[in-house]
Amino acid sequence: RRVHGQTVVANVYDDVRARASGPMQLTDEQLRERCREAVSEEMGVRVKSVFGVTGQQLAVSLVFAVVFLALVFAFIFLGVAAFRGGGAATALINSAMVVLGGIGTSAGNSKSSAGVFKFLGAKIAAFLQSSVAQGFFMDRIVGVVSERVLSGLLREDPVLQNEVLRGR
Repeated sequence: RRVHGQTVVANVYDDVRARASGPMQLTDEQLRERCREAVSEEMGVRVKSVFGVTGQQLAVSLVFAVVFLALVFAFIFLGVAAFRGGGAATALINSAMVVLGGIGTSAGNSKSSAGVFKFLGAKIAAFLQSSVAQGFFMDRIVGVVSERVLSGLLREDPVLQNEVLRGR
């Protein structure tokens, strides 16, 4: 019943609707929103597992990046304040710093960060070739997420619970 070319959310919604064909307390829009949230959670879990990171690692990395960025801005603002004075010497130092920074950047190894992109690119390519290209990813995630949405509906929706208890 999966339609390839539709979004994952639409496929999950169709799957849930097909399995729970009886009356529900939720409106179609509320059900779509619940499917959207469940797909978002599942995709987050799968992406983190593919790249081998945990939620704690992401949180620590984010905090580290924010602190590092704040320190860089503080350094820049302090440097600007130190050279704010007027005069030929200050202008010469400011110009020399820009020129030397440009020379240092162009003379340095600009390919040092290319290894990170090659590593991530290889992981992304392997992930896409192994899962999405074969359709396995779409079918599997639709099944897992629709099961999660249905079990939540059966716990929370009294109208659907009555339908199931009556045997439809």
